[in-house]
Amino acid sequence: MVGAERFGTSAPAAAWQAFGRLQAVVFHALEQPDLAIHVLRALREDPYFDHVSAVIALRADSAAASELPAGFDDFLLYPYAAAELELRIRALQRRRAHDASNPVMAALGLTIDHAGRNVFLDGQRVQLTAREFALLSHFAKWQGRVLSREHLLARVWGSQYSGGRRTVDIHVRRLRAKFGARFPLETLRGSGYRLLPESVLQDAETLSKAS
Repeated sequence: MVGAERFGTSAPAAAWQAFGRLQAVVFHALEQPDLAIHVLRALREDPYFDHVSAVIALRADSAAASELPAGFDDFLLYPYAAAELELRIRALQRRRAHDASNPVMAALGLTIDHAGRNVFLDGQRVQLTAREFALLSHFAKWQGRVLSREHLLARVWGSQYSGGRRTVDIHVRRLRAKFGARFPLETLRGSGYRLLPESVLQDAETLSKAS
């Protein structure tokens, strides 16, 4: 585990690999969570960080200390004890292992079965192209995180793909056309897309039932 301040955002993956497989990157953001979010997004462009947890440390009097900043897996109040940080990282590892062994996401009637490569809406199978399924699966894998178009092109289309960023927008429109409001994907101007996290979806579902 290494603090994010050890390297700039342009550091090649090889520089990090010198430390072995990282378990987590800890950002001492203190009163600057916006800067930490920017740096994290830059790191996430490198596939090396796909499976590395991100923890942000904030001061207790920070306005953002009451909620988890976008893209981070957990947060700590600074100063913190080393034992607490270790416990948080172990908990994140257990959660990742659980998610990997239960590769099905269900929200608002939308179910993605990664093992069977099937997608269902209210129990009815929805026909998707291979690329549409790959894109939807990637959004599900990174649920709650902001994904840039560059990130999506590299992960879903591959680094050798020569098409432009508009390709992502076209496929997103196709998914929205097939699933409508059941595909809770936010468009974040200048940043990319984010599939809303489970907590937000559950709140929306509760409100819908109440009305």
